[in-house]
Amino acid sequence: TTTSAVYAYVKSKLSEERDVYLFGRRIPTYRVDTALSTFIFYTTILFIGSYMLCTTEKQDYLHLLFEAASALGTVGLSSGVSAELTSIGKIIIISLMFVGRVGVLTIGNAMLIRMTRASKKKLIKEDDLVV
Repeated sequence: TTTSAVYAYVKSKLSEERDVYLFGRRIPTYRVDTALSTFIFYTTILFIGSYMLCTTEKQDYLHLLFEAASALGTVGLSSGVSAELTSIGKIIIISLMFVGRVGVLTIGNAMLIRMTRASKKKLIKEDDLVV
């Protein structure tokens, strides 16, 4: 769903539409924001993790990128490089696994809390205007 929301967002911006539509249905703004945040978060973490692996390890970049993506996605696949990693490389992989496991839940919860606070502020402002 994140991929489809990001695709719909890019498509709507390229066609200069104000709202985001997918299969003739409008996607709510908060869902698009959540999808874009998740996509940017994971892309950034993957870039940082693979960069750190490349600086600490003497392996092929594609193998290290595969290891980082597999760890972040908590897939459990390996290209066979994991056994040859240094201690620092293993710590990076462990960190990526942890972020991949906890990341989406943490981001989703933080966004939900932020949206709840924003809606409460709107209610308070609206109540002030009514009085």
